[in-house]
Amino acid sequence: CVPIRSNDHTEGVINLYVESGHIRKSEEDTFLLSVADVLAGAIKRSRIEENLRNSEERFALAVKGTDAGIWDWDLRTDDVYFSPRWKSMLGYEEHEITNSFAEWENRLHADDRERAFTTLQRYLKGRTQEYELEHRLRHRDGTYRWILARGAAVSDVHGQAFRMVGSHIDMTERKQMEKALRHKEAQLLAAQDVQRRIL
Repeated sequence: CVPIRSNDHTEGVINLYVESGHIRKSEEDTFLLSVADVLAGAIKRSRIEENLRNSEERFALAVKGTDAGIWDWDLRTDDVYFSPRWKSMLGYEEHEITNSFAEWENRLHADDRERAFTTLQRYLKGRTQEYELEHRLRHRDGTYRWILARGAAVSDVHGQAFRMVGSHIDMTERKQMEKALRHKEAQLLAAQDVQRRIL
């Protein structure tokens, strides 16, 4: 009976049935311990893969539930993964946008550009704890969509950020509703002013 052990935890045992009178040899023990080590590694790897699948599934469901576009930016190379949802928010198919930081940069509204880069640099230099940015990106049809971006950076042992991952949420409809509400409030105030003058 040889235990299958992984990190001081017994995963199972190998039971070997031998003929009566069998004399154990050290080579057999060495062989069985080697088999047990291989099995322990396979069991551990299987568990890690299952946990990874479960984690990826949870992440995919969470992203789907928020209707968010995901981006993953390598700060050293300026390569960026843009999810299919990120691209579709701007009216593009998956193959129509390359994995380059310039794809985001070139779509920035001119009035938001300076604020967007200032917000990003302040976060990457550690002057702010959270990265959150409301900005406009150009849609394929030439209009602009209001986007809420949130993200987090990953740093190396020296505290230098080398990767940043985040989400984009299209908030154009909310912005339009807020604008319409402000317009109605202004109309109401104007009507109240006229009524007050008449009275």
